[in-house]
Amino acid sequence: MINKFEKCQYQIWYRSTLLTKSNNCAADKKCPDGWTQLNNHCYVYQSDNRTFVDAEQACNDLGGNLASICDDLANTLVTQVILEAGGLGSLTWIGLHEAFEEGDFFWTDGSISDFRNFATGQPNDDSGNEECVQIQPSDGLWSDADCTDEIPSVCIRDICSDVQTPVMLP
Repeated sequence: MINKFEKCQYQIWYRSTLLTKSNNCAADKKCPDGWTQLNNHCYVYQSDNRTFVDAEQACNDLGGNLASICDDLANTLVTQVILEAGGLGSLTWIGLHEAFEEGDFFWTDGSISDFRNFATGQPNDDSGNEECVQIQPSDGLWSDADCTDEIPSVCIRDICSDVQTPVMLP
């Protein structure tokens, strides 16, 4: 029987390199300070307003990607991370985006999941240029948006990734 937490297949990408879990990744490994853990993944809210591409780059710089969400539990966790960081009511980038054809969505970290939590009437490509996805933390529902909108974001990284979180200097 497959554990519900194992149904999400993650392939974490960092600067176009597929990261693999370290062979010596300890079972008791924890997320860096300021990150929230769910299973083998760490999540952090980034309050700086950025475009989708810039937000993805900021997550890459932290050793991860914009957050991928594979089930209701992860969706709830992401909304909690946003709310606990003070992102009340702030639409926030997650890592889902359209590529190639209208309606074909992909996660920036390469994860594979059919889970979607779009609000009623979404995605609607309202402006004809809405290729990226944001989450509303008050209800956890998603909507498509213009990728050049500048809003906060949530990052995800594999707890066992070989990439170290950079030290932030004052």
